Amino acid sequence: MRLKGKVAIVTGAGQGIGRMDALALAREGAKVVVLDVTDKIYDVEKEIAASGGEALALKCDVSYEKSVKTAVKKTLDRYRRIDILINNAGVLGAKKSCVEIEEEMWRKTISVNLGGLFFCCKAVLPAMIKQKKGKIINMASIVGWTAGGYNVVDYAASKGGVIGVTRALAVEVGQYGIAVNAIAPGTIETPMTVGKESDMEKMAKDAEAHAAEDKKRREVVDLKNQADQLVYSTEKTLKEHGEKVAAEVRGNIESALNGLKEAAKGDDGEAIKRAMENLSQVSQELGKILYEEAAKKQAAAGGAKPGADNAAPSQEPAEGEVRRKGGDDVVDAEFEAK
Repeated sequence: MRLKGKVAIVTGAGQGIGRMDALALAREGAKVVVLDVTDKIYDVEKEIAASGGEALALKCDVSYEKSVKTAVKKTLDRYRRIDILINNAGVLGAKKSCVEIEEEMWRKTISVNLGGLFFCCKAVLPAMIKQKKGKIINMASIVGWTAGGYNVVDYAASKGGVIGVTRALAVEVGQYGIAVNAIAPGTIETPMTVGKESDMEKMAKDAEAHAAEDKKRREVVDLKNQADQLVYSTEKTLKEHGEKVAAEVRGNIESALNGLKEAAKGDDGEAIKRAMENLSQVSQELGKILYEEAAKKQAAAGGAKPGADNAAPSQEPAEGEVRRKGGDDVVDAEFEAK
């Protein structure tokens, strides 16, 4: 038993990660003080006792410093020392966008996840400093490290704060032989994250939905840009050469132009695509006339039709020129003679 004789405090120990931490510490011989706001800690206390361990269950709301001080005092009164603190207590937050988070929920998330951790560290440090030894483990989150995800502004802020406190406190108390570390896990199924269409699953679905919306929005923006370019080029061509087509064709083109302009005002990507296809189709007659006109001009000048392969006649290499034959360099013989 690696922790025989050690005293450990675990917050949020009534369920999930906190409960498993408490049971693991007890298996290694530690005397475990389990803290939580729920009555579930009494079940954990009994579970540890049934397995031959020793535990003390104390109701505690870590977001209130007075409650934390009382729990730490009772721990010291019973065991006279504190060797380990695991700050696990936490809440998931409002799970809403920034503009939807109420002040009360914001304060609760910060006060439990960050304030509670601070109060617990502050309360146990005098005993650890006196002992010249101690271990503090703070439960952060990958969200606090990457600040990624949707509808997690309050949660990310609190867990980012946990990482910041951990770093600062490690520097501050290292001189007393006290180690301070943080764990930043990803999604773990616990009673806090499952049971309501798992909050984490909902966050993942929200992220997917937002990504799909962003993609659709970008596609519409691209289509609008293409529509603007098509309108510009068609109007320019119609202005310069519109008299060369029948009035009916010109009218169809103008009608299609107006249709595309209207479609581009909205956000219906399919409608914009249809309007662009319609304009391209009705403009074919004008394009055909312009092509034939250009071909006649080119023919009159003695050239090929527009778009034809006007390859220059092959020429013998000039004196000193390097030619390629079968992949080998062949130098003009006269050049070599020099």
